[in-house]
Amino acid sequence: MQSKSKIGKNGKYVSIGLTFAIVIMMVLSGPVSAVSLGITGLDGTSHTKGASVKFDVTATIEDTDSYVPIDNLSLKITGATSKEVVFSTDGTILSGDAGINVVAVSVPYPIDGSDHGYGYGYGYDSSGYGHSFGYGYGYGYDNGAGGQDLVYQYTVTLHTSTFNTGVHEAVLSLNTGNEAKPSFGSSVASFTIEKTGDGPKGGFVTGGGWITSPAGAYTEDPELTGKVNFGFVSKYAKGASVPTGSTQFQFREADLKFHSDEYQLLVIADSKAQYNGTGTINGEGDYGFILTAIDGDIKGDGIDKIGIKIWDRSSDAIIYDNMIDAEDCADPTTAIGGGSIKIHKGK
Repeated sequence: MQSKSKIGKNGKYVSIGLTFAIVIMMVLSGPVSAVSLGITGLDGTSHTKGASVKFDVTATIEDTDSYVPIDNLSLKITGATSKEVVFSTDGTILSGDAGINVVAVSVPYPIDGSDHGYGYGYGYDSSGYGHSFGYGYGYGYDNGAGGQDLVYQYTVTLHTSTFNTGVHEAVLSLNTGNEAKPSFGSSVASFTIEKTGDGPKGGFVTGGGWITSPAGAYTEDPELTGKVNFGFVSKYAKGASVPTGSTQFQFREADLKFHSDEYQLLVIADSKAQYNGTGTINGEGDYGFILTAIDGDIKGDGIDKIGIKIWDRSSDAIIYDNMIDAEDCADPTTAIGGGSIKIHKGK
């Protein structure tokens, strides 16, 4: 963009072009508080492989005086399966996987940047020693919105026959197409796909012992290593659809003692067991966790292995993960230093 200048008092030059650039950057970025994204009806659920899973996603423009352009929206799934779908505001699939379908439920009106204006200003001090810039942004008109929230709502269907079994995480993003603020994201929604027989009759898992925590696992102090003690049991009581048990994990060097509150799902496949749930650290907070265990006797190499990931559910910040660079569905690589892990097969 070519910068134009205007002569101010005392012959000082003020760059209108620079002001214009600042305005455009601020307009396109939009304030973080202006956008809220959510996933409803998916977090904490479990589904049998092959079932169709429906849930809603919403993108809400909470401040209609703030211009937030929407290039497209995307839903990204990671974990046992990696998939992503990109769709326009009217629900049209732009790219993605046949296993994910999107239908628009509520679309107020398109936001494409053609119906918004901008303003800019400039000034100088009385002595002519400098200059200052001002900027503002807002909708050119509210198109009948009357200052109310603009809610874009969609129903998403996952065809799980194309998914692997295990724990998954989903995140909705609003993509602006602008470098100043490329996207806004939702909180993580965790769900599990299980195969037939992974439920109450699918067996249970027990374990106890210790590992040496690898560097990078404790995110607050990545260089910290040391001995971690663990003990757990996860099983389905007769007739129950949710597993029960207890998980304890203690890393003394980090002053971290995790204790589970409740479980959500247990999945067992051959030598591997994985379950997830919630718990506390040092008796406080609200944390999610995923524990993955390998029974070395069933696998055939005699090496029991364990992986555990703990995160703050309010911020999605990872607290501990001894497989920090791996997908949640990956086999753990940390061998236990003592103790045992045992998968008990169902009848």
